[in-house]
Amino acid sequence: MLMLVLHMIKIFENAQYTINSLKELNLKLASEITKLRKENAEIPELRRKKDLLMARIIELEQSAKENTKNAKLRDAELNAKIEQTAKENAKLKARVAKLEQKQLQNEEEKNNHIAKLDDDTIEVNQSSINAISIETENSNDTPKSDVSDNAFSEN
Repeated sequence: MLMLVLHMIKIFENAQYTINSLKELNLKLASEITKLRKENAEIPELRRKKDLLMARIIELEQSAKENTKNAKLRDAELNAKIEQTAKENAKLKARVAKLEQKQLQNEEEKNNHIAKLDDDTIEVNQSSINAISIETENSNDTPKSDVSDNAFSEN
């Protein structure tokens, strides 16, 4: 009987150890369950945030595509304007070159006219001087110095 009692005590101790181990395990599992429930409660919020972020990403991608399309259109318009401006610039340069050439021709003609007028004036003055000299030689009443003074004062 003593053996039986000892054996029963041993079984009881083992049972108590098992119960204590199970209680400890139960506490750990309960703690883990609480932790998982808390994490699970966060999952819908994270999914909602993920959905918002995905929607924003799609929105930004569409906006980027539109901006790219608009930029290409603006580039095409600007390139057309640049081309048009380059054509106008070339026309204006050609016009300026023609005007400059015409101005040079006009200046040359003006200088030629001035030179001709100078030559004509010199020729007229020389003719007048010659005519006066001839008159002076033909007339003995007027001294030569007076005649040349009169010729220069008439001009």
